This record gives sequence, C-alpha cells and structure tokens, in this order.
Amino acid sequence: MEKIYVGKGKTIATKFGEFQSINIELDVLLKNCHTAKNGKKYVDLDVSKMKQEDNYGNDLKVVLRQKEQEPKTATSQMPDRDDLPF
Repeated sequence: MEKIYVGKGKTIATKFGEFQSINIELDVLLKNCHTAKNGKKYVDLDVSKMKQEDNYGNDLKVVLRQKEQEPKTATSQMPDRDDLPF
C-alpha cells in the first residue's frame, strides 16, 4: 500500500521546551476520513522524523495511517440470485 503524505512539520524549541508544529493538507484528509461506530469522523495520522531537514526547515513528516483491506472471500464475490438451485 502506497503511503499518503498529508503534511510536514517542524520541531520548535521555546523557553517552555520543544514542541512540534505541523501543517496538514485538509483536502487529502477529508477524502480519507472514516466514520467510527459512534458516528463521528476520524483520520488516523502518523508523525515521524524525516531523514533530512528540507529547504523550509521541516524535519517531520505526516502520513495517513491506512487500514489494511480485508481480502474478499469466494462467498462475497458470488451474486445474490434467487434462481439458484440450492
């Protein structure tokens, strides 16, 4: 499964300690959100360090965490037909 990159970020040092500031591409998130059992929409993200800082000082990457698709079973591929003899 191909990774879907949705943003980047920077680690910023302040007098109160380090924090991570990230920018997210909202259009990509909206296309990939899922609805949970409670009816609310969620997006699962993974944030990790980049191997090398880019030209804009970003040292973090944000990737959409995708769920593995379950393989289809033979029974789910059969059409629903009332005229089958069994």
